[in-house]
Amino acid sequence: MLYLSLIVGMVVIGLWGFWLWRRSSAPCQVVSGEIPEILAQLQASGTEGNSSMLRFAPNGSAGDVLTIQYSIDQGVVGLDWVLLGFRNVADKPRIAELATALGYPIEECELNHVRCLRMTGPGISDLGVAIIRDFYNVGPETKIQMSTRGFKWNPHEHWHQV
Repeated sequence: MLYLSLIVGMVVIGLWGFWLWRRSSAPCQVVSGEIPEILAQLQASGTEGNSSMLRFAPNGSAGDVLTIQYSIDQGVVGLDWVLLGFRNVADKPRIAELATALGYPIEECELNHVRCLRMTGPGISDLGVAIIRDFYNVGPETKIQMSTRGFKWNPHEHWHQV
């Protein structure tokens, strides 16, 4: 019986992963200065569950990869500090402290079966830029891997108003 439960669980997880993969774009590379435009396009998509996942390595770090996600949850675009990966989990208290100091409300939640710290508020794109550039010392021209789910990133469109 346990064996059957494991097989059913693996099939369900595999189908869920395939569904997420089919809804995701191919990874592309962006720079941190494009985050406001990425969020503008995400918000313009207006669909619950759409997201943009940014993966980057802190300056000077070869092995550590961190993940920041921006997503639409309950109609609101927010920054999700994904609690997967050693470094994301280890830096959780420091990220929460930074967000609180900058005035962003924080809640710990689960999105797409993954625990995360969710931060929302005006200028939430600025928090992501601050985390990447100031907190982790990633240069403004450093390429960051990004994939989107539910919307297509178009670097040539300009929805963000400066």
